[in-house]
Amino acid sequence: MKKYKELAEMIEKHIHMQMKNPKEALCKDVAYAMEMWNSSVVRADKEDEKFTGEEKEQLYTKMLEYAEMLLEPALSTPNEYGVYRGLYVFHIHSTMKMNLEEVQNIQKGQL
Repeated sequence: MKKYKELAEMIEKHIHMQMKNPKEALCKDVAYAMEMWNSSVVRADKEDEKFTGEEKEQLYTKMLEYAEMLLEPALSTPNEYGVYRGLYVFHIHSTMKMNLEEVQNIQKGQL
């Protein structure tokens, strides 16, 4: 059975490929893939193979950048993808930002 860290790495590669075209990635539900990635990273903490604090910081920074790339297409794309899909991008953005801040605080010893 695959470990959560391995699943997160596989999903990250998928997200990276999709984000070559953010508007197209939006229609392919990349925000949901980002949610699955985040869940895998969090769950990996309970297994032997987990991400280091530095790895998490780098990964959450990248995912936050991706989420920011999706904000404008989510707002400016006609409703063909549905309002919920566009708004979900904002949830992902705030989740990635909050998790990045938490990891940075842990790295600084503030939590």
